Amino acid sequence: FITDRYRSRLLRVLSSLCTCAPQFFFLTVQFVSMAELLQGVTQGAVPKVAALIVFAVFVLAMETIGGQHGIVLSDSVQGFATIFGLLALFVLLSVRFGTMADLAPAGCRSLGYVNQTGISLLSS
Repeated sequence: FITDRYRSRLLRVLSSLCTCAPQFFFLTVQFVSMAELLQGVTQGAVPKVAALIVFAVFVLAMETIGGQHGIVLSDSVQGFATIFGLLALFVLLSVRFGTMADLAPAGCRSLGYVNQTGISLLSS
């Protein structure tokens, strides 16, 4: 569009660089955060630079093998892993500490729904 409208190759290159620059920062943040996460999870057994290289190789392999389809698949796997992790966290916390009802004392009068209207919700 830029080349057709303004007939300037230089403007096209500059607009492409301006479009790509934020993506570079986004990718840098993603790579560094993943490396920090892997280093933290392994408690320093995997150095940050090694984790960064592993993550970069994984992303490049996914992009090379599958293109956009590979990106969609990896996003799907990450989504399912996140959902599974949250459900597992909820179950593990419930088993360890009990449910919300178990956290309140047995005779807790405020456990339940809060009704500030003064109208009974249970009787008709």
